[in-house]
Amino acid sequence: MKKIFFSFFILISVFKLFLSNCIPNNNCLKERGECIDNQCVCYEEFWTLEPNEDNKLPNIYCNYEKKSRFVPLLLEFFLPGLGHLLMKKYILAFIKIGLLLLIFISFYTGFINHKSEKIEENAIKISQNILKKEEEQTQLINNENDNENQSSKNLNQFANDENNKNIYENNNTSEVSEDLDSNFAENEQLHVANHEEIPISFFNKFLNFVGFFSLICFFIFYPFDLIAYGFAFYKDSNNVPFL
Repeated sequence: MKKIFFSFFILISVFKLFLSNCIPNNNCLKERGECIDNQCVCYEEFWTLEPNEDNKLPNIYCNYEKKSRFVPLLLEFFLPGLGHLLMKKYILAFIKIGLLLLIFISFYTGFINHKSEKIEENAIKISQNILKKEEEQTQLINNENDNENQSSKNLNQFANDENNKNIYENNNTSEVSEDLDSNFAENEQLHVANHEEIPISFFNKFLNFVGFFSLICFFIFYPFDLIAYGFAFYKDSNNVPFL
């Protein structure tokens, strides 16, 4: 363990010693930076990172090329979450894609449930209306039979009385007009629109709440990401500012 620590210490010391002096086109390449007062000043496109096993960068100044901010900016504008994935910002990508999935799942599931409930309610209403119409038709038939029986009785009662013909005709006409008026009134009642408020279930209310809450969070998060990438507030996966 001591040997490993000692070797690591020597390696860092040598690296610092090597970088302590700026040597043009040696540890400070002319296409990446220039030596000013024994310091390698990197050009805008480059940055100096400490080499390790993960990045495998050379032991020189300005060994890291900065990443452009416009690539993740355009990806986040058209395909939210993909820019974060490309820049290896997995937590931000998971949050953004998760919000989009919550919005889609909650609204789609709520729409399907509401549609199925509405279909069931319409089926119940249709069956109730059919039963109601059958009862009304039966009642109309019974009323017609009663009127026919009453008319036959009146005919038998006044058939032999010639003096009451005019009275019979007037009564018959008035009864027919009353029947027509009653049938017209019943038909009007049948065609009256039935306005009812359809209650929303607790599950659909919960889905709507989740959907709208996720939508609000997304529209807060979305412009913030665009501003952060556009003005280079974010840094890449190596904690280096964007170009």
